[in-house]
Amino acid sequence: MHTSDDGTPKVWAGSGSFKVNGMVHWLGENEPSDSWSRFGWAIRVTLAAYVQANPIGAAQHGITARNFEDEANRRISDFIDSEFIIKGDQRGEELARQCALGNPAACDH
Repeated sequence: MHTSDDGTPKVWAGSGSFKVNGMVHWLGENEPSDSWSRFGWAIRVTLAAYVQANPIGAAQHGITARNFEDEANRRISDFIDSEFIIKGDQRGEELARQCALGNPAACDH
């Protein structure tokens, strides 16, 4: 909800009222299946910003420049696991995981 379709960050104007626009925004942030690819990218970029802005704090949370890729992939995968824990859709879960991890072929299903 904070990027355009091509991934360009949008300026956040605050939460505003919780009418139609606020509800659409809230639902978009709470339903990552709209774009697993963008959601995976958001996790990756957030972790990268953390490592760059506060390397000591990031390291205390297990994220360093050296292990960044493995840690980002693990955290993306863990999030997918949590989203599908009660859905019982193993195929959908694996496609979401692969899409969020950067496999564009998995995003078309």
